[in-house]
Amino acid sequence: MAPPGSFKYYLRQATRALYDAFFNGDIPAVTSQCVGWRGVDFSGDDKAANDMFDRDYWHSVALTSDESKEERENYQNYEPRVLQVLPGKQPADAIAAIIARPTRWGIDCDYTLQFANLYALCMTLGSEKFNQRIAAAIPPTRDPSKRTMRIRPRGSDGMKTLFHSGRDMPADAWKKVLHFDNFKARSAAGQATVQKDSPFDFGSPAAIVAAASDTQVLVGNALAGSRIRLTNLEVELQHSFRHENCLKLEYDLFAAGGFLDSLTRNEFSIARLFEEFASHKDEAQVSVKNIFIDEIEVFDQD
Repeated sequence: MAPPGSFKYYLRQATRALYDAFFNGDIPAVTSQCVGWRGVDFSGDDKAANDMFDRDYWHSVALTSDESKEERENYQNYEPRVLQVLPGKQPADAIAAIIARPTRWGIDCDYTLQFANLYALCMTLGSEKFNQRIAAAIPPTRDPSKRTMRIRPRGSDGMKTLFHSGRDMPADAWKKVLHFDNFKARSAAGQATVQKDSPFDFGSPAAIVAAASDTQVLVGNALAGSRIRLTNLEVELQHSFRHENCLKLEYDLFAAGGFLDSLTRNEFSIARLFEEFASHKDEAQVSVKNIFIDEIEVFDQD
């Protein structure tokens, strides 16, 4: 068990609390799917009225064209709107409130991972230093009237990557990731499960980090709080469970948003993660052999 007051201790405190948040399609106001806190109605439209987040601390911000450009350039991602801390509220209080009252939130695996890391940072750094860290992370190009914390599917203000590696297929060597953009991932024509374009930018030439056979070593060496992403090759690229972003808690213990066990709740060994992931297919259970780890991202804890 992690010592009380340690980063790992607060990570686990956060992931256990986030078990009670609503996960994707479980948001009550939405009849089909949703994207984290963003409500998406049965027609697939992004409906602000269906959003589920704590409105005491956050508000949804529709991005201007300039801000959209900032989001793409700084985070290799684009969202039509993001969540931003309300005027007069402090980031530390806003993050602490997520863990204190998770049932106000709709989340997915990406937000589970980020909220847990941000909460652990807040608790170990203290409110003042955490708020300073957030202020330092805000791009100088952002409108001065909006220079407060934002959260997004990846790269929320305050998240810093120390080490990032990825691969596209199980037999591929691990390469250093320069940028990640999930919007670049495209399926091959007529083959919904086959990825044609990679979300990873490895640069040219790519820097090899490790052989495919060293996956267990890389996962074992990753710090608590790291992203360990699973991919299911039998599932369509646009399916909710094509990927699962897991958070490492201990050597062989991971938290997974959307995976629930009657005994262990949202905590699993790597072997159990593969089994649980294989069962999340609408039509039928798929083979574990088609599941592999394709991304490892280690985050700063100071």
